[in-house]
Amino acid sequence: MSCYNIGDISGNENVGGIAGIADDITKCYNLGNITGSSNVGGCIGYTAYNSIISSNYNMGAISGTSYVGGIIGYKYGASINNCYYETGTANYGVGSGRSGNDTGCTPTTREEILSQIGAFEEYKDDIYEINQGLPILSWQTDNDKLDLINGDGAFVEDTEGINNGYPILAWQVESAE
Repeated sequence: MSCYNIGDISGNENVGGIAGIADDITKCYNLGNITGSSNVGGCIGYTAYNSIISSNYNMGAISGTSYVGGIIGYKYGASINNCYYETGTANYGVGSGRSGNDTGCTPTTREEILSQIGAFEEYKDDIYEINQGLPILSWQTDNDKLDLINGDGAFVEDTEGINNGYPILAWQVESAE
């Protein structure tokens, strides 16, 4: 799959940073805070039967009432490996009723996530700090924030800090001059 989320997400049931309900999720990361009532996960809210969940990480805070996990809210027969979530973002990697487990998921520090995920060939170092210094996916460009949305040249780099470092509309700079 190979995707990412940096925005906060909220909902009711089956809420995830990458997908609410999903089969296979590999090579994905979430930095946004995820909030819901049940089946709330940093990457996936609810996994389908026989899913493969691999090489993912979560750095966003996860909150909900039941089935809350740093990677998966509710696991229905999924195979999980090489997934990491920042300690303190959730109590468990996989939510399960009022408790949970860390099968296939590792609670860890930001520094350990950098080390572990950076070793996978799916990720590369964020040398230009486009992702808060966290590993980015190998297909992401070095100036991903601007390149992804700037097909028609409507956006420019936020050199003045108008939009917290994210691209701004070209006319915003022109009107400020």
